[in-house]
Amino acid sequence: MDDDFAELAAVREDDEALDAVKRSALEEIKRTRQALRRLDEGRYGIFGCGEAIAPARLAALPAATFCIECAARV
Repeated sequence: MDDDFAELAAVREDDEALDAVKRSALEEIKRTRQALRRLDEGRYGIFGCGEAIAPARLAALPAATFCIECAARV
């Protein structure tokens, strides 16, 4: 392999890693916006099965959409 090919492969790997980070960040932003919408609508902490999500779970994962029991089933 020549140096250009190896460098191109490394750049491509870096791009794939950055794309994965970007997708993850955008998904987290989406979940945060949904949580804020539920907060505005008075539905924050109640979602999925309709049961309240434990405050400790919301403290650890503010955008949680399921109680711990439902999350374990998914």
